[in-house]
Amino acid sequence: RVRVDSCRSRPKKMESLQLTDSSSLEIDDTCNIERERVMSGTDIDEQRTDLVVVKNLSKIFGTRLLNRKVAVNDLCFTVRNNEVFTLLGENGAGKTTLINLLTGSMQPTTGVARVCGYNAHAQVTSVRHNVGLCPQFDIYFDQLSCEEHLLLFARLRNVPIRTERAHVKFLLEEVGLEESARK
Repeated sequence: RVRVDSCRSRPKKMESLQLTDSSSLEIDDTCNIERERVMSGTDIDEQRTDLVVVKNLSKIFGTRLLNRKVAVNDLCFTVRNNEVFTLLGENGAGKTTLINLLTGSMQPTTGVARVCGYNAHAQVTSVRHNVGLCPQFDIYFDQLSCEEHLLLFARLRNVPIRTERAHVKFLLEEVGLEESARK
């Protein structure tokens, strides 16, 4: 049994649904209410309150029936402004795949994800201007200095070239690494 916890409260009453791949999925009443809210579009304001809107989002790997792996299955939820949202689950549950879908690193099989009003698949640059992501593993290169790492990530985040050095200098000062910048 797989448990999806993309809702805002602790589960009360659980109902079991049968999926096409013969695994079962448990959804509580709160999830059903959230799904209905997303599907109907009522009370959703992507610019002010609902900063992330996920509607019928799925990602399936493989093309053959025997090699098919459903990583994200028909997910619907929102994340509102000033809300803390967590993804919890076992290895292989689809957490990283969902993050990749939300940041435009991966194309969904079906559905749509919108971040700050931007389509996460079609408007990747705009999404990435509004999202910060801390990866699961440290991403740094031994041969680069602190300053060079920050310059690299400034380029990845599309910081204008004319201001990137000022941004890097500011960040180094903020964390007290200005003396170690070139080490």
